[in-house]
Amino acid sequence: MRFNTAQTNVIAGNALSIASVTVPLPAFGVCLGWSATGRSGSYSGGTIATDATVPATAGQVFLGRNQAGLCAAGRYDSLTIWPFRASNAAIQAKAGAYS
Repeated sequence: MRFNTAQTNVIAGNALSIASVTVPLPAFGVCLGWSATGRSGSYSGGTIATDATVPATAGQVFLGRNQAGLCAAGRYDSLTIWPFRASNAAIQAKAGAYS
């Protein structure tokens, strides 16, 4: 999960645009799921965005920064990883701000 360079879209991976945003952001939630058929994501319970791109591997995952050390402003209240692919309805329902 990341911003595009202009910080106007929340992006999953290299290309899946989850939502258009304006910074600074309010409290929000993002949920992303993938399987062998593609991936789906939602920003703050909004419309599900999908594509058929399947990540070959998770590679290196950095929470709040990239491998060059550039940091994202903000904090994480919750990070949950499930060992299964949730339905699109469940992804949308779980994409709320943590409270």
